[in-house]
Amino acid sequence: MLWTLIQREILANLMTFRFPIAVIACVILGLTITAALTDNYERRLASYNEAFQTHQEKNFSAKTYSGLSPQLDRPPNPLSLFNQGLDKRAANSVRLRRDKVPSVWEDNYFSTGFDNPFRHLLTSIDIVTVFQILLSLLALVFAYDAIAGERENGTLHLVLANPVGRGLIVLSKYLSAMICLLLPVLISFLLALMLQLQSPVIDYSTADFLRLGGILLTTIVY
Repeated sequence: MLWTLIQREILANLMTFRFPIAVIACVILGLTITAALTDNYERRLASYNEAFQTHQEKNFSAKTYSGLSPQLDRPPNPLSLFNQGLDKRAANSVRLRRDKVPSVWEDNYFSTGFDNPFRHLLTSIDIVTVFQILLSLLALVFAYDAIAGERENGTLHLVLANPVGRGLIVLSKYLSAMICLLLPVLISFLLALMLQLQSPVIDYSTADFLRLGGILLTTIVY
């Protein structure tokens, strides 16, 4: 009986205007953010390679131990395209000194290399943030008339005429709404991943794909 109710609710949600709007909004925002973040990652990686080469030459130029002050560079994390975490909050490089404990949280200046301020704003948002904000709003759209709408239309009385508990009805509506919300997430997530893999500088390993699965699972749970 539960699966029958879930199927009924899924079909009802798929036939509404809000479902294609949810898919279109997730896909457009996801691909827009992905394109901006991929370009930003390529710029950051090029900047890292240039800084690494420059610092490597200077690190071995000291003639005495007292003059040795190597500078270490941190490569950008490709997974920050989906979830930035602390990747852009930590410094890109740190200098080692004899009289000071190094810290990646000091002198943290990050430049995206974009002249357009709107593109700079796009790089401050990751894909998970888009899902969290957008899907939280879409969840309200899917749920606001789940019971009240059926009561006004008179279909709720037909459902309650069957030997079905009220708790089972609420559970079926919740599960069906979750399934309908997961479809836009999976579609936009896969399209974003395919777009990123088109970049010649992005090469995910098996461990990275497992982490991407963890990011997706955490987003779904949220």
